[in-house]
Amino acid sequence: MIGLRVTEEFKQFLQEQAEEENRTLSNFIENAVLTYVKEHKSIDYKKDKKK
Repeated sequence: MIGLRVTEEFKQFLQEQAEEENRTLSNFIENAVLTYVKEHKSIDYKKDKKK
């Protein structure tokens, strides 16, 4: 679990974006972070990836 403090306005904005994609807020944020990492770091995270 990761905690994140944001303003109520930003939380509402994120919630609206999540609802538009029929996602939970948590899933929307996870997807946004994964997309950022893929696009800016050229790393594609795979959940089943073994170290």
